[in-house]
Amino acid sequence: NHKAETEICKVKTKWKTQMRELSIPKRVWNYGLVYIAEIQLLIARGREGRPGIEIVSGQTIDISEWLYFEFYNLVWYWDEKKMDMTDEQAPLGRWLGIAHRIGSDMTYWILTKAGRVIARSTVQHVTMSDMAKDTVKQRVAKFNLTVDQHLCDVPSNPDSTIAFYIDDEVDEPERKQFGIVPTDAKYGD
Repeated sequence: NHKAETEICKVKTKWKTQMRELSIPKRVWNYGLVYIAEIQLLIARGREGRPGIEIVSGQTIDISEWLYFEFYNLVWYWDEKKMDMTDEQAPLGRWLGIAHRIGSDMTYWILTKAGRVIARSTVQHVTMSDMAKDTVKQRVAKFNLTVDQHLCDVPSNPDSTIAFYIDDEVDEPERKQFGIVPTDAKYGD
């Protein structure tokens, strides 16, 4: 279990770092942890230099779904009910991961401005040229504020120095003091 606990600690650490750096609301933790764990599953590690899932299944893994977006990217998405696909009609959203077993391949979880999560396959990045337009900047600012209000989180501010603490984590000296982590002598390494 020690190796599994070490991997879980790595996933939690990466999640907390990503939350801080991207000002991600705490309430999307379940999508963020899944995203990080799935990325870890696809990374080639170990002596063989192949992803663990590939070694177990014996099949080459298709990573095409993972190449275009990163967690909490700002995206445009289109509702399948509408035929007009202009940028003015496209709502803003935040990319939360791949919606496995829903819809076709390349269907993604999107966080809407109402704080709801929907699955969509027609998704596109908000590009730097989009962000150069004042109207888009205003839409993004309004979107971020609305999402923060719906998720009851702190306002999105890249300059903020907010620290997140998880109560179940204990500092390393305290872990050894309370016997949570077995001593080196007990493990023999």
